[in-house]
Amino acid sequence: MLIHKDIAKEALVAIKNKLDEKDVTLVGDSKAREIIPDMEKATDADWATEYLDYKMSVKIVDSVEEAIDHIYKYSTGHSECIVTENAGTAEKFMNQVDSAAVYLNASTRFYRWWRVWFRCRNRNFHTETSCKRTNRFA
Repeated sequence: MLIHKDIAKEALVAIKNKLDEKDVTLVGDSKAREIIPDMEKATDADWATEYLDYKMSVKIVDSVEEAIDHIYKYSTGHSECIVTENAGTAEKFMNQVDSAAVYLNASTRFYRWWRVWFRCRNRNFHTETSCKRTNRFA
């Protein structure tokens, strides 16, 4: 989870309080750990891990560009989401993130692999890059 610095303190505390109800473990970068001191330090391996568990990595970013760079470096190309009210930020994110599914103000849980597999296999897909990058459908 990437959080913009301007809302990080308020948002991260609120998110952590809700996730604590479900016993979700958070690991974070130094900025996130300044806000939540008992949070464990995230490693490079954490950023690249899809836990499939009650664990989440948290990074505080200065800009949408930093967020996009982080996603480009660590994403599996599966699905990404941005939650924002800023139309320009949303447009930049939606146009520059290269994942099979990119959402605006919606949950990534709506993603279904069989639909992407079908579209990739039939080359009827918004971008073949995501299909080729993961090498799952070649």
